[in-house]
Amino acid sequence: MDFDYVMNELGSASPFELYRLKLAIDASLQSEEVVNYFKDRLYPGQIITYLCSRENRLIRSRILKLNRTRLLVEHLEGKERWNIPYYFVNIDEMDIPKRASSGRGGICKSQLQKGDKVGFIGRNNQEVYGMVIRLNQKTATVQVIEDGSRWRVPYAILIPVLDADPVYEALDH
Repeated sequence: MDFDYVMNELGSASPFELYRLKLAIDASLQSEEVVNYFKDRLYPGQIITYLCSRENRLIRSRILKLNRTRLLVEHLEGKERWNIPYYFVNIDEMDIPKRASSGRGGICKSQLQKGDKVGFIGRNNQEVYGMVIRLNQKTATVQVIEDGSRWRVPYAILIPVLDADPVYEALDH
């Protein structure tokens, strides 16, 4: 499926049409056929990835238990446990490339993941560089390299940092 094409098409839909589509998608995802599709392919102890909407990234996890409509997983990193719907699982191990820029400047929330390196112009027109530690509704929380401080930065003023100094490695741990 061409995700960018679908998103472009949805841009011309009315809110009511989007709501109708949401209801249809929700019904499809929660159908017995979809649940059985996953139950036939998953088992306790299996390592999977699922898309975490909070962090906009795939999370590697181990399946602990299959329930009727959800499964209990434990993150391999951090050992957090979550009950997630079956359809969150990236069963086909698809890559989720970041979407292209919106053309308005800055970065769209959908383009960021927790752990991404970014920069922005801070107070007194100083360049600030750091790592995304949280995706909020309108801002990203960025941990600054120099002093470890945290800033809530609007997506519109963030810029991606592709290759950075080894200083970033301290933030990764």
